[in-house]
Amino acid sequence: MSKNIWRPVVNLQVANLNINSPVIANMAAGDHRVDTIEQLLTVGSYPPKGSKRPNVTILPKHDAVIAHVHSMEEKGSDVNLAAHLLNDAWNDRFDVAAVMSNDTDLVAPIRMVVAERRKPVYIICPGRWAAAPKLTNVASGVRHIRGAMLAASQFADPIPGTLISKPLTW
Repeated sequence: MSKNIWRPVVNLQVANLNINSPVIANMAAGDHRVDTIEQLLTVGSYPPKGSKRPNVTILPKHDAVIAHVHSMEEKGSDVNLAAHLLNDAWNDRFDVAAVMSNDTDLVAPIRMVVAERRKPVYIICPGRWAAAPKLTNVASGVRHIRGAMLAASQFADPIPGTLISKPLTW
């Protein structure tokens, strides 16, 4: 779900320095002089790809600057997956389940299927990320999907004997 929401700013990086002063609303994209440190504030760009970001939750101050930000939020898919996993297990619709998620909200349904229905459930991890330890503890196992594996498993483009081809954005 895509939405715009108001959120407190907990950390504003300006030339690798933390700035705790108010930000002028409605700044256009580009470089802006920040008088207090005589450096430029770049607005409208993300940190470079692959750059390390702190894995620490910072709580906003009570008088934090508020920003209107764009947010993408996934809604309901974990509940739907859990409901179908449980329903299909109880109705004996599968022998082995593969769950491609790292959402720890799925710990209870996976544990129930493995422990109570005695059906193996494997966590599938795309890329280089490890499975959440809470999921690893209840799942039957963990498998990883690498980019080369995905590339090797794709259909020919176009699929022979058809007009079906990959979208240009793939």
